[in-house]
Amino acid sequence: MSWKIIKRYRELLSKERGGVRKDPGGRLCVALAYPNLYHLAMSNLGFQAVYRVANALERVSCERCFMPGPEEAAEYAATRTPLLTLESQRLVRDANVLAFSLCFENDYPGVVRLLAMAGIEPLAERRGEDAPLVLGGGVGAMLNPEPLAPFFDLFWIGEAEVGLSGLLERLAEDKAGAGMPRAELLAALAREVPGVYVPSLYAPEYAPDGRLSAFTPQASAPERIRSQRLADLSESPARSVIRTPEAELGDMYLIEVARGCGRGCRFCAAGYVYRPPRNLPLEAALGAVAEVEPQARCGLVGAAISDYPHAAELGRAVVERGGGISVSSLRADSLGEGLVEALRASGYKSVAIAPEAGSERLRQVINKGITEDDVLRAAELLAAAGAERLKLYFMIGLPTEEAGDIGEIIALTRRIKHQLLKTIAPSGKMPRLALTVSSFVPKPHTPFQWAAMEGVATLKERIKTLERSLRREGVDVTSDVPKYAYVQAVLARGDRRAAGFLSAYQASGKWPAVWRAVNVNPDFYARRERGEDELFPWDFIDHGVRKSYLWEEWQRAKEGKASPRCQVDICHRCGVC
Repeated sequence: MSWKIIKRYRELLSKERGGVRKDPGGRLCVALAYPNLYHLAMSNLGFQAVYRVANALERVSCERCFMPGPEEAAEYAATRTPLLTLESQRLVRDANVLAFSLCFENDYPGVVRLLAMAGIEPLAERRGEDAPLVLGGGVGAMLNPEPLAPFFDLFWIGEAEVGLSGLLERLAEDKAGAGMPRAELLAALAREVPGVYVPSLYAPEYAPDGRLSAFTPQASAPERIRSQRLADLSESPARSVIRTPEAELGDMYLIEVARGCGRGCRFCAAGYVYRPPRNLPLEAALGAVAEVEPQARCGLVGAAISDYPHAAELGRAVVERGGGISVSSLRADSLGEGLVEALRASGYKSVAIAPEAGSERLRQVINKGITEDDVLRAAELLAAAGAERLKLYFMIGLPTEEAGDIGEIIALTRRIKHQLLKTIAPSGKMPRLALTVSSFVPKPHTPFQWAAMEGVATLKERIKTLERSLRREGVDVTSDVPKYAYVQAVLARGDRRAAGFLSAYQASGKWPAVWRAVNVNPDFYARRERGEDELFPWDFIDHGVRKSYLWEEWQRAKEGKASPRCQVDICHRCGVC
């Protein structure tokens, strides 16, 4: 056991507010794992929601564990210390349940690494009866758990606030009783607990061309898993439970004011798996704000904060308490002066809007629903209110994108700059423009799940074009790394065979070596356009959205046709309402 690691963990705990400490004696012991670094985990509301749900149960004790940073990892290796929990520095492998919060595909290699560091056999079929049950949940599990399936005993499909407590209570009962054999317990959970997916109870079959041909449930497991959804956000508002200056967003108090989005952007998984969109009532939002000191800075979390009907009123209430608000990005067409004024009063320096595409044609393809005039108006409104840095989010490699569409990104950025020079610079300070460019990755349960990803070489060249054209004009350009976006696409769209990539990465740590080591072509998952009748590895998950509706939207995208936004309880096109 390493005293250096224990000291480091105790230092982290000393800076936290809101943590829970429980005597694990007699309780179901859950180690809640985030397969990335501590500072990222503590700015993740989903991770904090599971921590809150689990520790609200009397018979459950939930502690956290994370991917160690380089210095910690070296200390773990040098002292041969198995992975420890943060709260009590107990061995992770001694927990009854090891629960992973799965948010980003590029974190999936961390799952295998954390299992190995804990001294737990990574492959579920090789684990003994005394090993923890390995549980996965989060949006990654809701989208496509199959590339991770061989490493997990079970997954929770749905939102943590509804049903997860029932699963943990059931596991606590089993621990308190005689305890069923692992296989019998998993089969019973799959049959009896809605939202539970047990991979070992499903048999995939593959056609000669490599496509999935069948996915057959065993032992009376359900044919489809219905995603569990919280009907009313006010029943369990998602907000920061633990605050620490060590988090990526600092000591900010996060409040989820909206879940899902009804705009219907065809690339956005959140707009489909979280349907119907739900807003937190103002009274509940104000109640969440009242839980923290008046001077707290509050981060409003949601897919489109400027669409939140109470954004301006909530912002004013926070400012009047002596605090401030922060948002990630704003929709150009719904940005109002009330929200902008609250941001200005909060002393914000940087704010982002997301045109996503430079051309009107491509914005029609992705169903973005904003015009160039919307973007110009939003940029001017934010700059006039004192923004010192205006960030513009764009995607490259979108379906039907051509080289000319990259030129349209450059042209739109120049028009924004020209507009601000004309209207803002003469009487005020000109904000610095910054482009953030990301590579399009087709995601499950979206209309673009049939699309192929653009090649890495092409994406790199298009990023270079943007950099060459705009940096000399004083526009900052940052981008993701296309080779890692490709990894994301492989893991987002893979079947169970893609688990071999994760095992190989644990051995080599280099993706080029991984692609060579595994006898599966990664392009089969990332670069191949699908046909209408293809069975997807994730088709067994039911989010309420009809697959036929998604296919219709894919056809409309290729025709450059927009679709109307979601109208809850009025429109019935997608099947959710």
